[in-house]
Amino acid sequence: MQPTWHRALEIGAGVLAIILAGVALADPGLGLLLLVFLFALALLWIGIWRLTRAWARPEAGWRRTLDGALGLGAIVISFVVIALPGLGVLTLVLLLYVGLILIGLTWLGFAAAKSKEPGWYRGLAAALGVFSLIAAIVALIDVRVAVLTLVLLLAFVLLLIGFGDLISGATGRPYRSPIPLEHAIEAAVGIPPTPPPSPPAT
Repeated sequence: MQPTWHRALEIGAGVLAIILAGVALADPGLGLLLLVFLFALALLWIGIWRLTRAWARPEAGWRRTLDGALGLGAIVISFVVIALPGLGVLTLVLLLYVGLILIGLTWLGFAAAKSKEPGWYRGLAAALGVFSLIAAIVALIDVRVAVLTLVLLLAFVLLLIGFGDLISGATGRPYRSPIPLEHAIEAAVGIPPTPPPSPPAT
């Protein structure tokens, strides 16, 4: 069981995440500003982590220099995003385009390459690939669709985090998703899951 203070902290964080999700859904403009702030915060964290790793490396070399340069660059970009929120929104929209296109091509490539998989599974993969590419084209034509998609994704993630923290705080046990972590990551980045094994031939 977790300590009482830790459970209370998780419950508070869960309630806050759910409230922020509701704010993002009620006012997409505020949701977009929140998304830009979280993007800048993530860049700042990555930058500090990279600089710390570069400082902790005992040997001097190109890896240490690369870590330092990437860390410094991430910190600078985080401040630029805070100063120019429009640039942060544009960056996130471009990342959404690239992500949808890569996911679509991954699914289509899987459907074309896996000739030994069941037909229904390949068809589902192809349909998902086509859907991702169509979504990328629609978002490219109308930026408002891309922005709304980003806000909806933010709200969805905040709801997952919020309910997960509430469950963990209420039960005193760390929340574990019913979907294995590696499968959730694969689904998030568009990697087709392994289909169920075929029954042995009789």
